[in-house]
Amino acid sequence: MSTNLARSTAAMTVGTILSRSTGLLRIAAIAAALGVVETGGLSDAFNYANTAPNIIYELFLGGILTSVFVPVFVELLEKEGRERAWQVASALINVSMVGLMAVTIVGILLAPWIAKLYTLNVDGSTERMEEVMTFLLRLFIPQIIFYALTAITAGLLNAHKRFAAPMFTPVLNNLAVIAIFLSFHKAVGSVTLDSVTTEELLVIGGGTTFGVALMAIAQLPFLRGLGRYRWTFDVKHPSVIKLAKLSVFVIGYVVTNQIGYLVVQVLAGGEVGGYTAYTWAFTFFLLPHGLFSVSIMTALLPGMSGHATNGRWDLYRSQLSVGVRATTLLILPAAVGYFVLGTPIVRVLLEHGVMGPESTELVASVLRFFVLGLVPFAVYQLFLRAFFALHDAKTPFYINVGVVALNMAVNIPMFAWLGVRGLAAGHAIHYVVGVVLQGRVLSRRVNGIDEARIARSSVKIGLASLGMGLLVWAVYSATSGLIEPTSFLNDLLIVLVPVIAGGISFLGLCVALRVEELDYAKAVIGRRLAPRK
Repeated sequence: MSTNLARSTAAMTVGTILSRSTGLLRIAAIAAALGVVETGGLSDAFNYANTAPNIIYELFLGGILTSVFVPVFVELLEKEGRERAWQVASALINVSMVGLMAVTIVGILLAPWIAKLYTLNVDGSTERMEEVMTFLLRLFIPQIIFYALTAITAGLLNAHKRFAAPMFTPVLNNLAVIAIFLSFHKAVGSVTLDSVTTEELLVIGGGTTFGVALMAIAQLPFLRGLGRYRWTFDVKHPSVIKLAKLSVFVIGYVVTNQIGYLVVQVLAGGEVGGYTAYTWAFTFFLLPHGLFSVSIMTALLPGMSGHATNGRWDLYRSQLSVGVRATTLLILPAAVGYFVLGTPIVRVLLEHGVMGPESTELVASVLRFFVLGLVPFAVYQLFLRAFFALHDAKTPFYINVGVVALNMAVNIPMFAWLGVRGLAAGHAIHYVVGVVLQGRVLSRRVNGIDEARIARSSVKIGLASLGMGLLVWAVYSATSGLIEPTSFLNDLLIVLVPVIAGGISFLGLCVALRVEELDYAKAVIGRRLAPRK
């Protein structure tokens, strides 16, 4: 396994653990104040409005900055030097920020119509929900500027192989939101869609946007010494033309995804608390992906881009194979654990304040369907970066159009059958089909992706995960029979005992089955825990 990759992943993992842990506490704080089904749609109004700036940002710029900007900037650094690379990057940054400011103004003006779109499938009168959502949208949409600034600075840092800072700064965002919502709940107590006041909405809306701004600004000092920023709008450079060509398909990819997600949002509105349950279950779903897969992908992308640029295909294939196998090792046991322990995990983290057992079971049941596609989702994201390292955005776009169309076709009957749970099942189907198509095409492009070795490792990891899952289920059944879930400490013990047993058993089974990727995991953990000299 690559020592450099292990070192980079370890540094990012520390920050990501803090970020994701505080992210869960953030959801817990919001759940304590707004619940899921308990507040008559207030939680849905908040989450719809809070998602909108992310969607608008992704539609206009997010996919470009996070996907093709890094490979193109790395190529500029290698071929034309730091001075020229930063000159071109400065022009792109300036043009992008001015454009997004204009988009923000338009988004604020269109807030009432965005609210109407989100309430198309909501039963009964939607006037109050639209009113609340419009107010929150106007507070949230300026987040677009700060998300762009965060992504730009993260891309520049990653291109210089500085991976840690972007993993730590989201902690500030989370802590700000936690403080806002805990204070809000303590001061106000229970609140509903009908009873919430303008002043209360201003507190939770303005506080949420403040957290995003704090995250963006905190990354700026880490750019010091990497290059010289210029106030220029001169984008006449072959690399900009190349970026623009690549961006056409990236934009198409993002637009396709957002159309599919819009269908999910509208359908979920047909169930009270449905969109909030979907959003929070998806946050749990993303936790292992964010802790491990994102770190692996981020560390791999600059190196893979360099290998592709210089025709070092053996090294490109080797790094991709490492990524797939390491991702499977770290993600598959997490998926199995979620499937078995979904309800007690959600209960211990979210069932506080106004949130009750009905909401807990709704979120947990959605999570169980989500995790059926957790490994395909993680590998799909890795393959996507592998295509971008080849400066190929066209192929992922065409694949994505097909699988999103399939997802939309599946979601409508699945929602009619299973409610919001069916939307999570449709998400899993989407990525199972998508990763198979991506793998086949990518293998043909680079003359194989070490399929035999990936298959052998996946079988061993699958057997270890299955054995772990059976033990976790047995230990959970025994523990929950002995301990009543009547307090936070009891709930925590009901989760921790089977988790610890599962972790030990998985490691033991991996050693017994001689899973070679375990060496990579040991390198990551050893690097993270080693004292600094």
